[in-house]
Amino acid sequence: MLDEALQQFVSGIERDSSSMVAPILRKCGNRYIGFDNMVPLDSDENQTQVESLLDKVKQLVDDHERGEIKYLTNNELTQCN
Repeated sequence: MLDEALQQFVSGIERDSSSMVAPILRKCGNRYIGFDNMVPLDSDENQTQVESLLDKVKQLVDDHERGEIKYLTNNELTQCN
């Protein structure tokens, strides 16, 4: 349910021509991650979210090392606006 809501939210950002986030999202290869900040810290769901984040970070590092993606500098992110 949360994944679907997040996808709908991001789709809305992508369609909004006045969105300052859309260019950044595109420049990042439409990669994003969302968290449910209402989940109790000691819950299994929170642990799952943490593991998901760590998996995504590892994937980004691996992709970067293979030359498939590059990291954006602060200057590049600023130029997206």
